[in-house]
Amino acid sequence: MQLTTTPDRPSSRRPGRRHPLRYAAGAVSLALVTGAVAACSSGAKATGGAETSATTTVQLALSGPATATGGPFEIAEHEGFFKKQGLNINVTALNGGPPIVEAEIAGKIDIGEYAPSTSVETYSTSHKLVAVATEATRSITYAVVSKKWLASKGLTPAQFQALPLKQRIAKLKGTSWGTHAAGGLQDHYTEILATYGGLDPKSGLNKVNLGNNTADQASFEGGAVSAYWPTAYQDQQELAKGLGVNVFDPTDAAVASALSPIELGTGGTGWILSQKWGQANKATVSKFLKAELEGAQWIKNHTVAQEAQVVGQHFPSVPASAVLANVKATNQTVDYSLVMPAAAITANLQLAKASGEIPASANVPDTDVFDPSYLNSLGSGQ
Repeated sequence: MQLTTTPDRPSSRRPGRRHPLRYAAGAVSLALVTGAVAACSSGAKATGGAETSATTTVQLALSGPATATGGPFEIAEHEGFFKKQGLNINVTALNGGPPIVEAEIAGKIDIGEYAPSTSVETYSTSHKLVAVATEATRSITYAVVSKKWLASKGLTPAQFQALPLKQRIAKLKGTSWGTHAAGGLQDHYTEILATYGGLDPKSGLNKVNLGNNTADQASFEGGAVSAYWPTAYQDQQELAKGLGVNVFDPTDAAVASALSPIELGTGGTGWILSQKWGQANKATVSKFLKAELEGAQWIKNHTVAQEAQVVGQHFPSVPASAVLANVKATNQTVDYSLVMPAAAITANLQLAKASGEIPASANVPDTDVFDPSYLNSLGSGQ
């Protein structure tokens, strides 16, 4: 893998770990890759063609350059889990999902990582691609409002948080929100929140696009925005500083159900490949997934500091403190659940149609559709 010192990107996986995943796109159902495409692709075979016991080279595309943040793939690579499986991973960094799809159709890429919100782009292809969900994650989304703003409305934090959720959100009318830095469906979280509180989704809560979470936080502290969607790490900082109050408790199952498709549950980053290539190289795919699973288990068994030490070895020009901050900011519990909430899938399909990414008349399945045989063979199918 060609490592870089590119700064941490906004997360779509954790708030980050591919939050929400690591990428700028938001969380869209895996169904949009597998259920929305048709026909068939020739794909490219792993180097050497037929499966053998010798080292197999896999042409793999990341959705953007490597960053000093960590994750199952990065840990699996840095710790040698792919090599242990007899795989040589040749990594190319491409700018998002559409170029990865094009590269797979052209036979230049065997497996490609996608930020789920870009998966809708595969709908217009004439090649059948399948999703292998290997970096599904359980992420938590936070929303924080300024104590100063609440005080201007005559509310103490205790009074605000004692209100039922709908009334609490209704009291936020007129707040200025930093838009969710991850984009995609997540960029619409403010409107979704407003709608649940009975506010006009377009004007009930004002949106300010400052570009990323860091800018949102700086503006929140400076007063330019009165609320935003912080990472878990930023949320802890705001609470510790006494500057903000959480709008809701994202660990409350009732809240998660009420606010879905705001991502309070499962999201993730997946891998896509042509169906034909996958069927011809099943052993290679299984080895790849075994290494990924081992990488995820490694993260579960180690602290954030230990993860940062491993990641930092591969980014020597990045200060250790910065690597640790990146990993902290994007750290979340890694989960291999392959099912996204039905409400999130439906909302993403509606968003894709509204934005013109897929035809309004498209009949796309609203459930996750994928070939679980690879993971079933590992005893990890869901």
